Amino acid sequence: MSQSRREQPRAGETLIPEGAAAFSDAMVGSVQTMFKAMTDLQQHYLQFATHRLEKNAEAASEFLRCKSWDDVAALQQSWAKQVSDEYAQHFAKVAEVTQHAMQSGASQMESSTKRH
Repeated sequence: MSQSRREQPRAGETLIPEGAAAFSDAMVGSVQTMFKAMTDLQQHYLQFATHRLEKNAEAASEFLRCKSWDDVAALQQSWAKQVSDEYAQHFAKVAEVTQHAMQSGASQMESSTKRH
C-alpha cells in the first residue's frame, strides 16, 4: 500500500465535506424529532382509546338502567355529544403535537444548515 493512502488528514482537513456534515446533522435531528412525535402521538392515542372504552362501558351500563324510550333517547343524545366533543379535543391535540413536531424539525433543519 502506498504511503499516500495511509496518511491521516492534516490539520484543517476533514474527511466529510461541510455540506455533507450539515445534511447528516439535519437528518439526525429530523429522525429524533420524528420518533419523539410518534411516541407522543402514540401516547395520546392510547390514552384517548382507554378513556373512550371506559366511558363507553359506563354508557352501556347506564343504558341498561333506562326505564323508558325517553330515557334511552336522552342518554343517547348526551353520550353522542360527549363523544363528539372528546373526539374534537383529541384531534385538536393530535394536530398540536404534529404541528409542534413540524416546527421543531424545520427549526432544527434551519439551524443545522446555518452552522455549516
